Amino acid sequence: AWQLPALVWPYLHRSGRYAERLALGRTALAAARRLDDPLATGRTLNDQGHAWSTVGDLPRALRHYEQALDQVRAAGAPAVEGQVQANLGALRFFSGDYAEAADHFEDALRLLPAEGPDADDWTVRLCEVSLAAVHAFLGRFDAARSRAERLLAPELGLHDGILGCSLRNVLGIAHYAAGRPDEALRHFARSLAVSRRTTGFPDQQANSLAGLAAAQQTLGRPAAARRSWTAALDLYRRLPAHYRAPVTLLTSLGFTPPDTRSTGLPKL
Repeated sequence: AWQLPALVWPYLHRSGRYAERLALGRTALAAARRLDDPLATGRTLNDQGHAWSTVGDLPRALRHYEQALDQVRAAGAPAVEGQVQANLGALRFFSGDYAEAADHFEDALRLLPAEGPDADDWTVRLCEVSLAAVHAFLGRFDAARSRAERLLAPELGLHDGILGCSLRNVLGIAHYAAGRPDEALRHFARSLAVSRRTTGFPDQQANSLAGLAAAQQTLGRPAAARRSWTAALDLYRRLPAHYRAPVTLLTSLGFTPPDTRSTGLPKL
């Protein structure tokens, strides 16, 4: 029972079945505790933390992650600790604590093995991609662009997945900050095309659309900017507020979101 969340979370997450995921996680956690197995308990606490983060309850997610760290350290499982550290990095990122997020991502990369039975290539790549985003949110746009371009090298195979969407959005923001809206537009459009083919990640699609709106506005295309922003708003309204951080960054760089009152959608 305690292993079920790890087996089915991709389906539950991508299909938006958050209530079912939380309920399954509670059952799994109770089972792990009955086994008195710290590794099983740590894994289920980590999964529950991610589930609570997804629905926007960051304080509860943090409590689960902190408890998960205690358990996996007691079990002597550095690879699993690396996964928890990666999730803590995402939580700190969503909370706006970007420097602390970077520390967690770096800790995760030190703990996660590069090969062997405990290797977790997805989490390693996720941390590397997340560090590119951290650079952008800390205003280190050249470093963000350099890391994102390196990670988009063809041999890494990240172009057409959700990590590629995130990297394209980072590149879009970096070029927008540098006064190159045409290059920003190209990256945001590429990210949007991929995100529309990838279910379960509406936040990346919303971020692509918001970036498109900013670039289109700067390029003197107000009608297109309004359409992109209205579509972004429609997605953001369905997501927890912490997913809107890219909009705050874009507005700090000069983007003024179009007035959408006539569409019936609230401003962020």
